[in-house]
Amino acid sequence: MLAARSLMHPQEPGTAIITGGEAITIRHVVKFHELGVYDLWVNDSGLEFLDDLCCSQPTTAQQRLAEAFRESFFGFVAHLPAAFTRRHTILLQELVEGVLRTAPVIPCFRAFTEDAALLAHSCDVAVLSMVLGIQLENYLIEQRKRLNCRQARDVLNLTLGALFHDVGELMLPPGERESRLGAGILREPAAGGDKPNGWRQHTAEGFSVARGRLDPSAAVILVNHHQHFDGSGFAGAEQAGGGAKAQMGAGIHVHARIVMAADVFCQALFGDVNATGAEMGGARVPQPMVKALWQIQQMPFRQWFDPVVHQAILSAFQPFVEGMVVTLDDHSQSLVIKVQSPGTCYPETLRIGDAPRSAFDDDDSQMGGDQDRRREPVILAVDGSKVDGFLYGVRQSQPLVAA
Repeated sequence: MLAARSLMHPQEPGTAIITGGEAITIRHVVKFHELGVYDLWVNDSGLEFLDDLCCSQPTTAQQRLAEAFRESFFGFVAHLPAAFTRRHTILLQELVEGVLRTAPVIPCFRAFTEDAALLAHSCDVAVLSMVLGIQLENYLIEQRKRLNCRQARDVLNLTLGALFHDVGELMLPPGERESRLGAGILREPAAGGDKPNGWRQHTAEGFSVARGRLDPSAAVILVNHHQHFDGSGFAGAEQAGGGAKAQMGAGIHVHARIVMAADVFCQALFGDVNATGAEMGGARVPQPMVKALWQIQQMPFRQWFDPVVHQAILSAFQPFVEGMVVTLDDHSQSLVIKVQSPGTCYPETLRIGDAPRSAFDDDDSQMGGDQDRRREPVILAVDGSKVDGFLYGVRQSQPLVAA
């Protein structure tokens, strides 16, 4: 007999005891009993369709998606207020389970999960969109007045549309996919390639895959996630030959507005990562959060966002978090011990050890003497990345460095 699906190790998630299509041997059976596994789905000619309906074990593709979701959550959750995750734990679990259950309806789901760069970027955007959707519950109800409150605030379809927003890139050469460019700056890839309209064609390609398989409120994201609130960007319908022009403001579906903002923010946060991914063995180390938050407040990017969604990002994510070790501009290491209200980059910190001697300690006259040495220091770097040029907000009266 052949195993119909991969069987995952009960104590080692991500490790398969046997893979789908592999012949079942006595050795396997002994191993199953040792691990307390007594059920296995096997191939039965003519009844293969039952596998999708009855098999309780996740497919390998679903497992990849679950692992990618986990990585994305860890990338964002540290910068969210602790109260958010505690309050929404059950809802987040239900949403992720719903995504894992529904995602395989997309015909190219397996290929989607096998493209590591596309999967990572897509999960980042999906997790951020999910968080924003939960934060903007009342705004969703206001913007979706044709639906009852329960339907309007449901964010499962928002998350699914965000997850597959770039699935049309699978129809493009790998080098032309947005998720592979990693330029480190906010921009849209230039049109080009071997398809009409080049990279922009991915919106129409993705919509053609999702149409009729995802709810319309999810599918609209695939075709319109590059429309900007100020009317710039482009409409996916143009690429499909529909002749529709880019919309603006509230004329864009609120789901597409949220995913557009999430996509741009993820470019700011992870922009440099894919460019160095090969050198770092595929590791995904984000830019400092404060740098990404500063970038989306600059022009023209600020105009691209729905103002309500823009404010939700700035309110939800903290530029610095308690417990973070930062380097001050007197070159001392300091621990963030208290975060001020959202919108400021001057948390209260506690210096770790004595401040080292720096250049201005040796030449008072050159640097202005005691007056310069007594000034309150500011944050210079996080994890070796300089951030002093990206601080924003008003400094409050309490000192940056605690006694």
